[in-house]
Amino acid sequence: MSEQVRIWTDGACSGNPGPGGWGAIVEIGDAPRVELYGGDPDTTNNRMEMTAAIRGLESLPRETAHDVILTTDSDYLVKGITQWIHGWKRKGWISSTRKPVANRDLWERLDELNRRHRVRWQWVKGHSGHAENERADRLAVGAIDEIRSRGGVYSVGVDPEPSGAPADPAPAKGKAATTRAGGGEQLQLGLGGGGGRAAPDLGRCAPAGRTFLGALLVLPARDAAKTNAFYGDVLGLTTAVGGGFDAEGVRIVIEPLPKKGRAAKAPTTAARLRLAASSLATVRESLEDAGAPVDEIDGGVATVDPDGRPVEITGA
Repeated sequence: MSEQVRIWTDGACSGNPGPGGWGAIVEIGDAPRVELYGGDPDTTNNRMEMTAAIRGLESLPRETAHDVILTTDSDYLVKGITQWIHGWKRKGWISSTRKPVANRDLWERLDELNRRHRVRWQWVKGHSGHAENERADRLAVGAIDEIRSRGGVYSVGVDPEPSGAPADPAPAKGKAATTRAGGGEQLQLGLGGGGGRAAPDLGRCAPAGRTFLGALLVLPARDAAKTNAFYGDVLGLTTAVGGGFDAEGVRIVIEPLPKKGRAAKAPTTAARLRLAASSLATVRESLEDAGAPVDEIDGGVATVDPDGRPVEITGA
C-alpha cells in the first residue's frame, strides 16, 4: 500500500495576465516535507493555481498510484477537476458558453495526473490563517519577485528547514540554491549516475558547496521531441517513466511552448545549465555526431540545446 500524500498548493499573479508564481508543499508519509515553486513572466492567476497542483502531483514517485489529499484555495481548480471537466470532455472541450475551454492544455495534464493517482480535492479559504496555505502563498508571491530578476519560465524544488522555515530561506549547504554568473542564471545540476534519490555532490561546481536536492527544472521548447532527444540521447540522461529525465535526483522536464500567445517567441528560460558527466568523451562524441556546436572550456565542453540555451558539460 502506498503512503498517504498531502499536497498544499497556491498560485499568484501580479496583474491578470502578468508575471505569476506558484507554490506547492508535498508531504509523503513521515518523510520531510518538500517545497516546490516556480513562475511565468506572462500568465494568469488560474494558470498558476493549476500549475501548482500539476507540479505537486508530478513530483510524486511514478512507480505506484498514491492516495493524495490536495488542498487549495482555488474554487476554480476544485470545481474544474471534480465537476466541470466531465462535461468539457463529453462536448469536445467546449464550454457551456459554446467557446473553447480556457487552459485546456493544463486541464488535460491535470486530468491525466488525477486519473493516475487517487486524489481527494479539498478547498480552503485563502488568507484565513491556514498554515500550509499561507506558506504556499508566500512561495508563489516570492516566485513573482524572483522571476522579475531572473526572467523566464522556471520551476525548482527546495529542501526546507524541518520547522520554523523563514518565508525566504537563504541558500545553505545542502539546500536548493541558484547562483548568478554574468547576465544569466546558472543552475548546477548533476548528469548521469543511475537516477538515485541521493543529492548530487556538486560542491566543486557550486560556490560554498551549494547543491540542488530533488529539484524539478522545467524547460519550454519549440520542438519538444527534438529537445527531449538532445537531453536524452545526446547528453545521456536517463528517461523517467511518464516523461522527463532523472539526473541524480534532479528531474528535467521538457514542455512544448503554449500554442496560443507565445508560439512565435523563443523560450524565455534564461538558465545556463551546467552538467557534470561521468564520461565527457562520450558526451563530446555524441554532440559532434548530432551536429551540435562544441567549444572547449576549462574542464569540459560548451554547447547549446535546440532552443539556444547554453549548456556546459564538465567531467564528473
